Amino acid sequence: MLRRLLGALMDAILARPGRVAGGTALLAGLAVALGAGVELRTSRQELAPPGDPEQARLDRVMAEIGGGDALIACVEAAPGQAVEAARLRAAADDLAAAFAASPLVDQVFYRVEMEWLADHLPSLAPPDLLTQVVAAARQEADLLALLPEVRSLADLNAALARRLAAARRAGAARPTPEEEAQAAATLAGLAALLRFEARLLADPSQAAGLDLAAALLPEGGGYLSTRDGSLLFLLVRPAATDDSLPFLRRLVKEMRARAAEVSSRHPGVAVAFTGTPATTVEEMEIIRRDTWRTAAVAAAGVVLLTLLVFRWRSHALLVLAALAAGLAWSLGAVRLELGYLNLITSSFLSTLVGVGVAYGIHPVAEYELQGAHTGDPLAAIRAAYHATGAAVTVSGITTAVAFLSILLMDFRGFAELGLVAGVGVLLCLLAMLVSLPALLALAGGWRRRPRSGAAPARRAAVDRIWAARGALLAGRWPRTVSLAALILTAGLGWLAKDLAFNINFLDLLPAEAESLRYQRRMILESDLTPANSVVVADDLPALRAAVARAGQEPTIARVESVLRFLPADPEATAAAQAGLAELLAPIRLPARTRALDPAEMTASLSALEAALAGASEEAFGAGLGALAGALEEARAAAAAAREAAATASPEARAGWNTAQERLLASARQGLERLRRGAAAAPPTPADLPADLAGRFVTRQGRHVAFLHPAGDIFDPEFLDAYVAAARRVDPEATGFPVVFARMAGRITGGFRQAVAAGVVLVALILLVDTRSLRDTLLALLPLGMGVVWMLGAMRLLGLSYNFANLVAVPLIIGVGIDSGVHVIHRFRLEGSQGMTVVMEHTARAVLIASLTTMVGFGSLALASHRGLASLGLVLLLGVGACLITATVVLPCIMLSLGLARR
Repeated sequence: MLRRLLGALMDAILARPGRVAGGTALLAGLAVALGAGVELRTSRQELAPPGDPEQARLDRVMAEIGGGDALIACVEAAPGQAVEAARLRAAADDLAAAFAASPLVDQVFYRVEMEWLADHLPSLAPPDLLTQVVAAARQEADLLALLPEVRSLADLNAALARRLAAARRAGAARPTPEEEAQAAATLAGLAALLRFEARLLADPSQAAGLDLAAALLPEGGGYLSTRDGSLLFLLVRPAATDDSLPFLRRLVKEMRARAAEVSSRHPGVAVAFTGTPATTVEEMEIIRRDTWRTAAVAAAGVVLLTLLVFRWRSHALLVLAALAAGLAWSLGAVRLELGYLNLITSSFLSTLVGVGVAYGIHPVAEYELQGAHTGDPLAAIRAAYHATGAAVTVSGITTAVAFLSILLMDFRGFAELGLVAGVGVLLCLLAMLVSLPALLALAGGWRRRPRSGAAPARRAAVDRIWAARGALLAGRWPRTVSLAALILTAGLGWLAKDLAFNINFLDLLPAEAESLRYQRRMILESDLTPANSVVVADDLPALRAAVARAGQEPTIARVESVLRFLPADPEATAAAQAGLAELLAPIRLPARTRALDPAEMTASLSALEAALAGASEEAFGAGLGALAGALEEARAAAAAAREAAATASPEARAGWNTAQERLLASARQGLERLRRGAAAAPPTPADLPADLAGRFVTRQGRHVAFLHPAGDIFDPEFLDAYVAAARRVDPEATGFPVVFARMAGRITGGFRQAVAAGVVLVALILLVDTRSLRDTLLALLPLGMGVVWMLGAMRLLGLSYNFANLVAVPLIIGVGIDSGVHVIHRFRLEGSQGMTVVMEHTARAVLIASLTTMVGFGSLALASHRGLASLGLVLLLGVGACLITATVVLPCIMLSLGLARR
């Protein structure tokens, strides 16, 4: 029935080929005009299903916080340069000011304001710790009373030595474990003081700008950095929540320009970028470059292949012209279906080129076998479409159905790809069934027919190779080939069963990509991560409860919130501050310093070293290991300071007195700051600096907590556990990991549904077409074996499923089924003449079409983008495997089973 319908269609087309060609060209022009209005939407939000609750929740939170995903600037020494930490921090300060001046930026967070922290140090310390410090200081009341007389470093060392000797003579009772730990902590502070003294004696400039109160704060100056401080981070929050590619490109371009200007003022300092905006822009730029390069390779390969496979070069142009009409119709259809393309569906035209061209290759290849222009062209066209039209139609419909099955994926990006690609396949098929025969008829009429006795057209290279050798060899050893194919299928199937799915989309980027390298450094070398969950609490009690729940979750490494900068118990903190204020009130410092004599300095350190050594021996003899270790550490620091004093240069010794004066001034400033901090009321959220408030307090006054994962969120098992933990902390928790987990689940679950539905629908279409279960199974056999071979080869090559190549399986189902359909259709048509005849005819077109598709898809394997490269390689493996199983294995199995004869 299908052949009769196609025969009637050919009669109608060939009766008026000029009108048909003109009509299709007119429709193509109208479709291009219509398709010109197709909008390209580059926002990642366009990939999620409409009304997705997780995406909507994240959008609400981001709007309340203000701005979109942070662009992260990374500041470090340029390769081969040595840059001091102070210079890096100065560059970061300038960079933050330059970024903040941009209208595209809402906030730059890169450091905690240390002045504010130093002023509120007593309020931020745990009350118990503050109480312990005050109690320990009161035990040293006699030493504190001597401070007005300590007018030099030598006086301080001597006072410490006398205090230690007096404690030894007093013969105090054996300390409790708690007292021993407290004494060890005090001695650790003494060791740190002596190490600073050693540095000061060697280089008196160490005292310049010293803030003793700020020195009690964590190292790093409050800057966001790696643990060793070699790389600083600036979190640049955009002013808009727009995540479309044009806005992100504009943002990244402007920040790079500002970074280049700042770097020129700080020689030796380099700035790189990571974070979602930088990763997106870099990935799109890489894909754009890869697209041009792979398209050029594919075009060159197709041209070269055309020269080898067609007897008449003009036939390739006619196929491409019909394909162009189908592509134009497909673009117009997109305007009617959706009105836009997203980041995934924007590649549908290149997919149609590789698939749609096959629907023209089969009839044209048969047209050449029918004699083409050596006889009546209209009769040759009818014969060609009679032999191939039904198979082309069925293969096109099965391919379209396989693509349309992707609609079952609950992820808008892939679902829309299935829609536009499935409809596009049908339109390309229509162009090859309508436009191509009209063009062939017009070209056949224009071409001068050769005179009687003229030499026939030369045979194409593929004919000389395939017809003379390949077709004959394909079925020479049917049982051997069948058995070998079955063994190979079983082996590769066993390998494929453990094929993994890699959900880490960062692995799709080139390994040398800047944003990828610095994001990995951020994760591995710092306590920061760009991928964390977000919890928003209405008030501080709710925030404290959420943070407490997070502390019970092993998958949450730490929580970053405003609570870090507020006292946990304001009443207890106020009481501890009162004790500190009482302690500090009577403390007096010397009015002035006195000149420091090198010999006196060395003698004071020797006395302190001896006192510490004696105390260490006594503690060791008493079995107080922790205390003995702390004393020994302090003794080593005293010895180092003594050595520094003895070996100091004359220039250094000349600066000792100035350094002492600076130390005294800093001590006065620190004492006054501690007194103010002890007297001040515990801070509230209203007292926070602007940078902290902007990061941890929303525009509505609610409090934000960032839940940092304790593992790799791209590990599916950990991701599920981490998201579940975030939900236990707060059912409304959101953020990238939460949205990503839902997206990954939708893609993988929808992928399985799409593959299953595609296989079932394709089988049903074949069953309706052939009306034979046997022929349906035979047509599916090359596809099934080819997919198993492809999956096994992926495992052997170390490939895995990822978000880029996952769509390859539905594509292979759609494309790979064509080969088996054509072989079975041709066998049903002329199988009585033997399998060799079938292979000489239809396998020629299968070979040409498959090679063309392999060249088109395989060019992607040359891409630097690892996602595109993996997609191209998987498609190359799949199409190649289906080609071999259809042209070699299927005939051999049919011969072995006695279903056909050679």
